Amino acid sequence: MVVGVKESVLAGINPSKLPLPSDLALTIYAECKKESPDVNLLASLIDRDASILARLYHLSNSVSIRRNSSISSLSTREVILTLGTNTVGKYVMVLSMMFKTPSDNAFPCTAFHRHSFIMGSAAKQIARQYKLSRDDGFLLGMLANIGRLGLAFGFENSYTDLLTGLPVGVWPTLTAEESKLTVNSMDVSIWIINAVGFSWMIPYVTDYWNGSPGILHDARLIADIVIGVTKLEDFPGIIDTFNTVHEELGSDIFDLSAA
Repeated sequence: MVVGVKESVLAGINPSKLPLPSDLALTIYAECKKESPDVNLLASLIDRDASILARLYHLSNSVSIRRNSSISSLSTREVILTLGTNTVGKYVMVLSMMFKTPSDNAFPCTAFHRHSFIMGSAAKQIARQYKLSRDDGFLLGMLANIGRLGLAFGFENSYTDLLTGLPVGVWPTLTAEESKLTVNSMDVSIWIINAVGFSWMIPYVTDYWNGSPGILHDARLIADIVIGVTKLEDFPGIIDTFNTVHEELGSDIFDLSAA
């Protein structure tokens, strides 16, 4: 168990219900980590999951990767070569986790996915300020709030009861979660991140949930501005970063979650 995570973090939650990577994603990730990955094998594996394939197309068509051309006509193999096998392995893992859908239809999946994607895009833009790669920044931003999805899977109606009356984009406090469920989003986020082997993220995620300054604090602020929870004019120091992220997202801000 991770230091700082309650022993009872999964009390009342069936681990099989949590948003963990699919068997297919784990197979793809393992192949991508090899010294010489088989790109043809990877392409055949990725082709089995149309949802992941569509999102990889979206990511590789980002203006930050290919500014002046579309890859819509490329094969899966060419998409893999465009992104690189290391990136593909990490992205497939995260995409297979993030876009699972709880059985409780009251959970705001679209809002959650949109906010997570914007946080990932923002963290990618500022990653080098924190001595992280752009890929790792993106993954960090995407997974920072995955505990909310974990609670939605683990407690279903009990968690969405906490959302009743809150505006879209506003989430229950950790105290409110723990009072009702005995566990909170920070604990579950850390447990999931550790379970999938991304333990390097834990200090960043812990600081984020504790309200400390850092890459995830800034990424969340940008995401909150994009969705309208916070006003850009109140934070002039991030205008340049905000504009860069907005350019990358373009007008297709829902594409990743809708793919």
